[in-house]
Amino acid sequence: MIVGQPGSGKTYILYQLAAQDHGLFVVSEEQTAIANAIREQQPPAVFVDDAGGELRLIANLVHLRRTTDADFSIVAACWPGDKDHVAHQLVLGDAKPRCLRPLIRDQIVKVVKQAGLEGPNELVRHIVDQADGLPGLAVTLARLCLEESMGEALRGDTLKRDLLRFIKPEQKEDAESILAGFSVGGEMGIGMSKVADVLGLRPLEMKKILTQLAAGGVIADNPRMRSYQSSSNERPISVQPATLRYALVRDVFFGKTALLSEEILDELIDQAHSSADVAETVMGAYVYGGDVSEMLLQNLVEKAGDLETYKRYVAIGRRQTLWTLQHHPDIFSTVGEYAFRSAPVEVIPLLLEAAVTAPRIFHQGDSEPLRLIRR
Repeated sequence: MIVGQPGSGKTYILYQLAAQDHGLFVVSEEQTAIANAIREQQPPAVFVDDAGGELRLIANLVHLRRTTDADFSIVAACWPGDKDHVAHQLVLGDAKPRCLRPLIRDQIVKVVKQAGLEGPNELVRHIVDQADGLPGLAVTLARLCLEESMGEALRGDTLKRDLLRFIKPEQKEDAESILAGFSVGGEMGIGMSKVADVLGLRPLEMKKILTQLAAGGVIADNPRMRSYQSSSNERPISVQPATLRYALVRDVFFGKTALLSEEILDELIDQAHSSADVAETVMGAYVYGGDVSEMLLQNLVEKAGDLETYKRYVAIGRRQTLWTLQHHPDIFSTVGEYAFRSAPVEVIPLLLEAAVTAPRIFHQGDSEPLRLIRR
């Protein structure tokens, strides 16, 4: 069993093994056809990709091997959230799966350059940041930079368009809505069954669409920030990178031809695991040109209630800064630097006033009012 996030290289490994005659992919679910092919070709191993959705096929392969005394290995690749189910069908016992971990930055740099993108260095660094250790996503972003305008390729719009071109036309709206649904939850994501319930889709139907979208590495089924297990033991699914989340939420909920209603958005917000992540994502959709009301942004920021969220909100612009200073003057010393950048005319008098009573702190990099103005 090969276990890894979408985009970690599971399918690539299987294809390389097949290219070196170490096994063959199962391309049919018809048991008689599979048995005949194994009897005729006698492969040393059979490969089952995206095995989380092929549990019955795995059970049939195990049964076929046992009843025909055939000598072949079964190699299954799956997402981390499907590991236990696949292991049970494979009857692995105490055998350990091969887990593909995210690559380190230097390795991702090599992946990007091997994909044909040698520079500039700032562009490579930006791709490495967005890929977050996943070679599949790194290759996708590098390819887009080579095929499209470099500036546009790193925006969520181009990545979204690239993803959806592999989806059947009749499934595109569902695929975009599904991705946007998970995107609402930000990096922490939302559980699959919860998004399926809100969108009125069957989990199996949703999983099939997600599997088609997974190769590029834009889907993760266990957030890296921290492990979260709900009462149903269902890991949240998240969409990455953040720029893709912003574009999806903007178009599906706040675009000129929005696919989903604000009522559905409210339901998804209630199912998300992090209010701060929701606020950050909707702010991103707003900055990306979405028709998001100030009232919604303010409600989400106050619901999150943490200082980092207020900093992000103040950094958007003058109007957001003035609202924050009016309703939450107590956090001025914390958001002062961001407020100064967004609304200097209004903020400078406040900084000067604060400097009268502020303690003098002389080490470089502090937030003492006069230092903010000086910088």
